[in-house]
Amino acid sequence: MEDDRFVYLSQTIDIRNSNLELRVRIINANYGHSHHILNKCPALYEYSWFLQEIRIRYNKFVENSEENNGAMIKIVNEVLEIMPEDFVIRDIIRRHKAKAADMLDTIEDEPRMMKIHEEAIRNKGRREGRTEAIKETIELLTEAGLSEQEATIRAEEKFKTSS
Repeated sequence: MEDDRFVYLSQTIDIRNSNLELRVRIINANYGHSHHILNKCPALYEYSWFLQEIRIRYNKFVENSEENNGAMIKIVNEVLEIMPEDFVIRDIIRRHKAKAADMLDTIEDEPRMMKIHEEAIRNKGRREGRTEAIKETIELLTEAGLSEQEATIRAEEKFKTSS
């Protein structure tokens, strides 16, 4: 994303019947972006650098491994080893390494969790759609003169499901 942008509430939700509009300024604080902000705040610069190094190592790890158990704590340790000694956040991260690794694991795992959630929603929609199609098919077959039991059997065979 660009270094600096505005997002409007009306872009995210339907507020047609409202006089309310909210404008939010989003500043990209990722490493290599928004130098004017990062240069003014050393702690933010250090944290941005830290996250960049975590992402690089995490992405390499994900490409080469299916298993994720304990990976983030190892990655945090690796980054702490190369982190400049004068970084203020170094001691803070070192003292709270387990919490930091847990938080980072959650952040980095979010895209995978979103895919799982989206797939679950699609599957639910498919099941609901199939159920609705079966009901409509039963209704059409009973209107055509079949008994409800025979219509149910045929509809279930058609959709390869059972009640």
